[in-house]
Amino acid sequence: MKNIRHTNTVLVLSITLSGLLAACGTGPGPYNALKESDSYPGSFSKALAQEYQAFAQSEIEQYDWPDQYYIAQKGLKAVSGTQPLPENLENWRLSEDDKAFMIRYRNDLVHWLNTDARTKAPLRSARAQARFDCWVEQKEENWQTADIKACQNDLQRALPKISKVHFAFDSSLLNQKSRTALEAVASDWRKNPGDLIILQGHTDQMGSVPYNYKLSRKRVIAVKKQLVKAGIPEQRIQMEIWGKSRPRQEEGRRLNNEMNRRVEILKL
Repeated sequence: MKNIRHTNTVLVLSITLSGLLAACGTGPGPYNALKESDSYPGSFSKALAQEYQAFAQSEIEQYDWPDQYYIAQKGLKAVSGTQPLPENLENWRLSEDDKAFMIRYRNDLVHWLNTDARTKAPLRSARAQARFDCWVEQKEENWQTADIKACQNDLQRALPKISKVHFAFDSSLLNQKSRTALEAVASDWRKNPGDLIILQGHTDQMGSVPYNYKLSRKRVIAVKKQLVKAGIPEQRIQMEIWGKSRPRQEEGRRLNNEMNRRVEILKL
């Protein structure tokens, strides 16, 4: 259960009563409203609402009224077109080790969503978000080990496998470390081909938007040439040019320009 539910007894009782009524099908609760929804603003919103409906239903079956209420509310936000974000780990009772491990998945998921996954892969990205939230919720409870693992495995199947190569300042040249990393990407592809490789070109925050767009394009082209040379079919590679518009920033830390001089490689 989210931390907020442990801070206000009246709120807990209210949520529990509403959840019980919704579970019995005799009250207005958010789950009933979500279940009855039949109009959505887009494919991602529809898929996410349906994922949260199934998630809330599973919590009802376990008599977890507060969490089913909260999850159904997220589903209703998706129905309304207000896109709820993947859960913030700081709002859940998790160990520091668990948060350190799970934040990497959240960062990758948020980055993927922010680079148009909602429109380009609506079903898969909705699945990834819902299963991440499932993983967080189950991990806080931390007793249904099979369910924890199932949520994590579902997330890993839905989330692209993401690799990165970095560049020197104002450069699109691949160094030996980058070439080695790209050979590992190609080797993985040869062993287990995917549907698509997406190359996302990025830069730091210095310089103009037009200049950084061109620089990130040069970086993507350099990576594409190396991957094709290593055996990945050119027709399976898609390029995206983001310039300085999608920086990675770790929560609670200052923006790191050096780490943003990169191409991200998403295997779907």
